[in-house]
Amino acid sequence: AIMYKRTLNVIYQDFKSPVQYELEFHPYHLKQYNSRWFVFGKDPDKQNLTISNLALDRIKQIDEIEIPYVENSINWEDYFSDIIGVSKQNSPVEEIKILIKDEEQASYIETKPLHQSQKRIKKTDLGYETSIKVIPNYELKKLLLTFGERIEILSPAYLRQKLSETAVKMNEIYSQK
Repeated sequence: AIMYKRTLNVIYQDFKSPVQYELEFHPYHLKQYNSRWFVFGKDPDKQNLTISNLALDRIKQIDEIEIPYVENSINWEDYFSDIIGVSKQNSPVEEIKILIKDEEQASYIETKPLHQSQKRIKKTDLGYETSIKVIPNYELKKLLLTFGERIEILSPAYLRQKLSETAVKMNEIYSQK
């Protein structure tokens, strides 16, 4: 459908809802992230979104329909250059400053950067500091949480607070008998 520029009728079931829904979809790009494939395209019913993404494993049925295909001119490399993962909010790029608590973790993050914008890691009195410039999204928060107590978000303050709230909730869960 992408190659031949075909419009699709898709029956989809979002992971947040037990109800399936039907949509017209103009597919443009396939991308894999975290062992899941996504198709990016235009859903004309979502006027406020330029691009929508659908997880392929959530698609229940696909049929080609005779509706003119809506073209796009998106440079997909640029589209994904300022995010981690596949969720792109209509937000500005922000610098995320990160304190890495130990040398082993710093070495790991140095050799496997969090994002292409990652600055060189430098040693400080508190540990090791780096930063990335991205649009904060769900996948970024999830990635940062995987490092547990071995990193600390220095800024922006709202992201630091959000991760702190998550850590408090996790502590409540694991502190229960």
